[in-house]
Amino acid sequence: MWGWYRNYPYISPNAEKTLSFLNVPLDIRAERDAQALSAGAGVYLTAEYSNGRAGFSASGERGVPSEDVAEEATFALQVFDAGNASVDKYLADQLVLMLALAEGESQFITPEVTQHLETNCRVIRHFIDRAIHVDNATGRVRIEG
Repeated sequence: MWGWYRNYPYISPNAEKTLSFLNVPLDIRAERDAQALSAGAGVYLTAEYSNGRAGFSASGERGVPSEDVAEEATFALQVFDAGNASVDKYLADQLVLMLALAEGESQFITPEVTQHLETNCRVIRHFIDRAIHVDNATGRVRIEG
């Protein structure tokens, strides 16, 4: 697991404490950027799994404690890690087109069926003659072969 944070020294200890239950090596470090667009804290965490990665981020603003920013990103990681999804909700809508173009059947599970995912499936069906099934209850997306 690795990540970076910006502007506040308290994010790393809070993120490390919150993520200690994972029992994996943690590498969370500061990134200083004078060109930052926000004065608030920011954190980005990447969880590396045997078959891929998942990313989680949070950004604060002036007046929002850096501890809260760290908690937001680490909570999102915890929820994903405890579930059975194979890709996060941000990658799901991007994968559908490539899997619809690939040979054979493809499927994955996402923790949340977003409006972007549903829209992409509708658009792809207009251009590619492949059945795409999305189960809102389970997050399973299947593209028939």
